[in-house]
Amino acid sequence: MGMVGRRDIDDLPKNAANYTALTPLWFLERAATIHPTRDSVVHGSRRYTWLQTYRRCRQFASALTTHSIALGSTVLLLFYLPTYLILLLNLFGCRETGRPEEHIIEVAVIAPNIPALYEAHFGVPMAGAVLNAVNIRLNASTIGFLLGHSLAAAVIVDQEFFPLAEEALKILAEERKSHYKPPLLVVIGDESCDPKNLEYALKRGAIEYEKFLEGGDPEFSWEPPEDEWQSIALGYTSGTTASPKGVVLSHRGSYLMSLSAAVVWGMNEGAIYLWTLPMFHCNGWCYTWGMAAMCGTNICLRQVTAKGVYSAIAEYGVTHFCAAPVVLNTIVNAPAEDAILPLPHLVHVMTAGAAPPPSVLFAMSEKGFKVAHTYGLSETYGPSTICAWKPEWDSLPPIKQARLNARQGVRYIALEGLDVVDTKTMKSVPADGTTMGEIVMRGNAVMKGYLKNPKANKESFANGWFHSGDLAVKHPDGYIEIKDRSKDIIISGGENISSLEVENTLYLHPAVLEVSVVARPDERWGESPCAFVTLKPNIDNSNEQGLAEDIIKFCRSKMPAYWVPKSVVFGPLPKTATGKIQKHVLRTKAKEMGALKKTIMAKTTNINDLKYGHTLVVLLFCVSFCISSIIVVEARQPFACDPKKGITKSLRFCETRLPIHVRARDLIGRLTLAEKIRLLVNNAISVPRLGIEGYEWWSEALHGVSNTGPGVKFGGAFPGSTSFPQVITTAASFNQSLWQQIGRVVSDEARAMYNGGQAGLTYWSPNVNIFRDPRWGRGQETPGEDPVLAAKYAVNYVKGLQGAGSGNRLKVAACCKHYTAYDLDNWIGVDRYHFNARNPKSLVEGDVASVMCSYNQVNGVPTCADPNLLKGTIRGQWHLNGYIVSDCDSVGVLYDSQHYTKTPEEAAAVTIKSGLDLDCGPFLAVHTQGAISKGLLSENDVNNALINTVTVQMRLGMFDGEPSAQPFGNLGPKDVCSPAHQQLALEAAHQGIVLLQNLGKSLPLSTRLHKTVAVIGPNSDVTQTMIGNYAGVPCGYVTPLQGIGRYAKTVHQNGCTSVACGDNQHFGYAEVAARHADATVLVMGLDQSIEAESLDRTGLLLPGHQQELILRVAKASRGPTILVLMSGGPIDISFAKNEPRISAILWAGYPGQAGGAAIADIIFGSKSPGGKLPMTWYPQSYLSKVPMTNMDLRANPARGYPGRTYRFYKGPVIFPFGFGLSYTSFSHKLVEGPTQVSVPLLTSFRSSSTNSTMLSKGIRVTHTECNSLSLGVHIDVENNGPVDGTNTLLVYSSPPKGKWAGEKQLVGFHKVHLVAGSRQRVKIDVHACKHLSVVDEFGIRRIPMGQHTLHIGDDLKHSISFQADLGEIKS
Repeated sequence: MGMVGRRDIDDLPKNAANYTALTPLWFLERAATIHPTRDSVVHGSRRYTWLQTYRRCRQFASALTTHSIALGSTVLLLFYLPTYLILLLNLFGCRETGRPEEHIIEVAVIAPNIPALYEAHFGVPMAGAVLNAVNIRLNASTIGFLLGHSLAAAVIVDQEFFPLAEEALKILAEERKSHYKPPLLVVIGDESCDPKNLEYALKRGAIEYEKFLEGGDPEFSWEPPEDEWQSIALGYTSGTTASPKGVVLSHRGSYLMSLSAAVVWGMNEGAIYLWTLPMFHCNGWCYTWGMAAMCGTNICLRQVTAKGVYSAIAEYGVTHFCAAPVVLNTIVNAPAEDAILPLPHLVHVMTAGAAPPPSVLFAMSEKGFKVAHTYGLSETYGPSTICAWKPEWDSLPPIKQARLNARQGVRYIALEGLDVVDTKTMKSVPADGTTMGEIVMRGNAVMKGYLKNPKANKESFANGWFHSGDLAVKHPDGYIEIKDRSKDIIISGGENISSLEVENTLYLHPAVLEVSVVARPDERWGESPCAFVTLKPNIDNSNEQGLAEDIIKFCRSKMPAYWVPKSVVFGPLPKTATGKIQKHVLRTKAKEMGALKKTIMAKTTNINDLKYGHTLVVLLFCVSFCISSIIVVEARQPFACDPKKGITKSLRFCETRLPIHVRARDLIGRLTLAEKIRLLVNNAISVPRLGIEGYEWWSEALHGVSNTGPGVKFGGAFPGSTSFPQVITTAASFNQSLWQQIGRVVSDEARAMYNGGQAGLTYWSPNVNIFRDPRWGRGQETPGEDPVLAAKYAVNYVKGLQGAGSGNRLKVAACCKHYTAYDLDNWIGVDRYHFNARNPKSLVEGDVASVMCSYNQVNGVPTCADPNLLKGTIRGQWHLNGYIVSDCDSVGVLYDSQHYTKTPEEAAAVTIKSGLDLDCGPFLAVHTQGAISKGLLSENDVNNALINTVTVQMRLGMFDGEPSAQPFGNLGPKDVCSPAHQQLALEAAHQGIVLLQNLGKSLPLSTRLHKTVAVIGPNSDVTQTMIGNYAGVPCGYVTPLQGIGRYAKTVHQNGCTSVACGDNQHFGYAEVAARHADATVLVMGLDQSIEAESLDRTGLLLPGHQQELILRVAKASRGPTILVLMSGGPIDISFAKNEPRISAILWAGYPGQAGGAAIADIIFGSKSPGGKLPMTWYPQSYLSKVPMTNMDLRANPARGYPGRTYRFYKGPVIFPFGFGLSYTSFSHKLVEGPTQVSVPLLTSFRSSSTNSTMLSKGIRVTHTECNSLSLGVHIDVENNGPVDGTNTLLVYSSPPKGKWAGEKQLVGFHKVHLVAGSRQRVKIDVHACKHLSVVDEFGIRRIPMGQHTLHIGDDLKHSISFQADLGEIKS
């Protein structure tokens, strides 16, 4: 029924302001505007940003129009995908309907998945032409036919395929003879290929591609289509069942499907996409355009191998890729030496094409890939349905999940109609999962039609639907599932057999790599199944008859007898260029084998024994001149000052004999302003004319070398690094030498990876913010809530990282973050970008090479734009010898979100002039030039920033030439994940675990009495949870279950499927396990789904039903019940503390890669616990009185504000700061310590003892002679218990009674290991100015006069009297 003039409620017309034709070309313009410096396309050593790609595409379009290729022209691009077989295609012409053939202009681009191919998807339609991407695996005669059919005016060819293109043109010339006009010939150079072909092509008159682009204008003003129905691309069906047909796609459909494809996949902005799918296949399923919409990064592959995929994931941080099931099968069955497992992160995979067997989906899931299964056709812009995942499937067994995910699912957003119908009646089939019908579709995701093929168009669009030709069922949940193509159904004895169902069963056989089932003529049944099988590489195929019999026997046990294949053929399967198996070729083979005789029950044949007619495909071996594998080099090339380069000798900044400040200024003096500006950001550009490589500043090493930042890439010779416990756990050791030792190991591994070309030397760690609020998601990254503890941790970890290099040299450069008052991430609508802290007090100690300013404001001023903080405090008071960097995108945030400045140029100017040296993000690269042009900033301001960053790089030796000849140049793969390093990770976990409760000395357990242990809980067998956030790829894991299994037989039940613990369905199994074990260990707590960066908690209780699980299991347990908690922040477990059936409680924090072993060692007494809590554990009721937007430390009784941290909060707690039990007991005895101290004043203030210096009986620290006020306190520590143990001695001070009362604070600590019955003397240095001073109500730090009390351990106090006098210290 036609649409007749329906009247709208008004007569408002479309106009230029409210209507624009939809086109995906706008995506590229937007990406270039938002993320001009973000990588858009990466191909080997070549990297382009979005701005560069936009300019290159405009050049492409301009160059095409220069050669009279514009609106209405067809641009033919032929691309390469490695495949085993050639498909001979009889293609239709590619000209616009209604135009004379001699006026058609075509450009053929013959290339693999490289940047030129990506650029063509925008450059061609920007010129108003139509893009036709055709498979390069056609032979020369077929390509010659295509070029002649459309009168190609230009051929753009990758150097590897120039001989193929030349042969095609030769064939065309011979056919056309005098009518032949040679096309423009352009050759694309690729550094990974043999240069001989490029040289040959240039000699033959071809123009190099980059020179061709130079003929275009990068500022070319392209025009969007006037009509969104205008054609953008022409593609061809894959030819799995018949000859291909030309599919015409529109700008509108491409726009909608590009967005729809990203949305249904849940693709994130900034995704890193690996091009395993050929871009010629349905225009890369529209991700060619979609990646521009998502402002992501395209990683190109010339050839697709399992090794290449795994390497790209490790090297580039690939987050997404698409692949046909045959590629997934290759990945699943990759040899161990090609796979990099475990994966460094979750990788999303989209598969389509032939229906993937559930066994392959299951195997991919087991390896850590998250597979989205889609379905579609060339006629629907690629995939147009998806098996949308449902949360209720999470609790199903993995193989059941795989079976559900193998279905084709539901429609894309841009596909308005999807149904399974009876083709005779066009009525929907019942949703019973058994009745088959044809899949039909309609909507914006359907093609315009087949080119010049009215008959096919009429058939395909019959009854107002597009007919797919695929047979499917509809399940009760509305999801569709393909059972076969109509031509692939096998009719045996009048019964229909789904070849797909038979294939899915065959894929379960352990010897089968690939399989395809087709009909073979059968004298008795008409047709019977014939299985074509490719065996896995490790299978012995010397007895094929025996293998065939085994496969048939396997099938008989799993399917109806008439479904069982009666013929098995071994060998490689013919495929299209997209990896689809060509069933029509196999059907031909099956017919040529002849009909099965009535007496023959089974037959085995080898594909190689079959005789092929002239129409059959032959196997070709792809000979490539290109390097297709990633080579791991043992030593990196010099960052700068390469002695092998002649230019080095003439550059003063390369002369190592000169002082660094002289060299740095010489370098800066040689840079252009544009170069300087691009060095102000973390992804600093290369300066080839000066022999300087590009550098990524952002690397992380919070508790091990991490790939959180882009500067570190795991893989190859460096598959992982030692992952120590999260900082909050390590801080619980209160062991300064341990922290320094960890820093040294981390820097060893960082240097080794730098030497191997897989890491940088600037690490934005540690995080030394004070853990003020128990809900803070990033509290786990900090050393806790005490400033003395945080300062000592920072000093020691930084010393370990940076080393003790001579002459101000650095091993690696550390960075203390985040400055300042950064204690909130995202809490009830207030995020870190809008948090405005008031009156901060912060302490950073140690000779750190960098400080990071934070997102938030302090007293209304963004920290990265505050000269008082950056220049005044960090550089002026603390004398920073290094650079100041912004937290990532902080500069952009102060303009975009906080609206601190009116223009972006003002934001760039105020940050640089305030003292910021480096921007983590693109903001300064984009807007600094504008700030200078407007007079807001001078080039000298930029120089002042660069001098700090360049100086640090020179201190690191990055300008000293060959890395292997420098200090630490001998470090390599052997120094990463070494046994000694992994042992230290275990020891760190031992020392950080805190024993919170031990009723009746239930711990340690006994291997004699507790032979069977029930291990229960959502964290009982976890791996990644143990390493917390900002972690890398560990050397390996030992889970709690595995650790306990080394001591006793284990019975395991998770109880909850995750820490969210949304239901109690499985609690009964956990109770049964506890009832039958000698002891029960519950491993509960949190993970990064509960507390993390950008995720603050709203409560302190255990999530979901965890408390119920703990209590039910404790009640059921016949032996002692041990509760182990993993978390970064404190948890209100008052219920467990007060439950007598819970014998012992351990807090393990996030204990690192060896956490499970450490927990087990503590539980069974191989190690004695000695950790102390680095933060207060508050009750849940505390939260109602302390909003996270108020970070005041001091209590305010008038407002009902209780204060923060143990120093100021005096209310009830679950466990106090510094609390921790042991398996033994210790006593302390004061041996030596001062009792009276006379506080000397500086000479200039001796006469003013009655004025402000002595205000309120407290001497100003700034008026005091502090150098003489270091007090040594000597203490004997004795182990009075029966076992060896570690004592963490904490010493606090409290000021005189009265005005200063109540401000108890930590002044020192010492870790000492003692065998049973032994004693050791330790010294605690107490510095009066640092440790015994307090801050008055005016913000002035003073030493109170009167009697101070030292609290030594839990059993000893010592008083010291302070007087404002000039006498000597008395003991």
